[in-house]
Amino acid sequence: MSDFEITKAPQSSVFRKVALGSWWTAGDPSVYGILEIEMTEALRFLEEQNQTHSTKLTVTHLVGWALAETLKIRPEVNSVLRWGQIYRRKNVDLFFQVNIPGLGPERTGQATLSGTLIRRVDQKSIVQLAEELNEKTARTKSGQDLEFGKTFRTLSQVPQPLMKWVLLLSSFLSYDLKLPLHILGVPTDPFGSAMITNVGALTGQNDGVDVAFAPLVPYTRCPMLLAVGSVQKRPWVRNDTVVVAPVLRIGVTFDHRLMDGVHAAEMVKVFKSRMMNPRSFLK
Repeated sequence: MSDFEITKAPQSSVFRKVALGSWWTAGDPSVYGILEIEMTEALRFLEEQNQTHSTKLTVTHLVGWALAETLKIRPEVNSVLRWGQIYRRKNVDLFFQVNIPGLGPERTGQATLSGTLIRRVDQKSIVQLAEELNEKTARTKSGQDLEFGKTFRTLSQVPQPLMKWVLLLSSFLSYDLKLPLHILGVPTDPFGSAMITNVGALTGQNDGVDVAFAPLVPYTRCPMLLAVGSVQKRPWVRNDTVVVAPVLRIGVTFDHRLMDGVHAAEMVKVFKSRMMNPRSFLK
């Protein structure tokens, strides 16, 4: 039997090296689900806010605010595993993934994936969240990220065969032993309570990805990921009548060791109520 033909790929970006070191087995505790949210009132709210405020609010900001509200009401799922035991986080910190097209860490023109952490989102208004996220995202895209820039530079020096073990070791030292790793550029609990990635914005709001699922990343100790799709016009039942409405789909992945169906059902109620009618809950 002849060998299949393969060619070695060009040098990988830092993100690709991290990805190869992150997932090495198909066995994991991931549970996947899709949220469908009718966005008529939400989009009207965002449009009105953007006409009267200098800070532009987007669907991503609304999702982050609604998720923080949900975790504040359901604190039992805002947890982390240490030494096989469940510990609750005191604050709601959210990690927003940021795509940087055409600017890899080695300046080779490769797109790379980075992110920024917003701490204590449960104590911020949606405008404060938007201001901080916009500012940090701009710094990340311009290469001025102070929180994760050093981490990426450190990881770029790690040989690929060792990446898996370096990631696991850093997670063990940071979470299980609670050692400060600032000297290596690793912030404390760098990925927070949940991760949010807007896959719908990668190719444009009207023709973007409408739904996707993101994998759990073992070394982050982050139990929940939300992949926010693009808002699309879809059939929707309103007062027993089928209408055409703007609908947002969110792919949700969560760690079954920390959550189950009962938690998910209760969280969906809170999250949807905030997303579909934000005026009722925002001061």
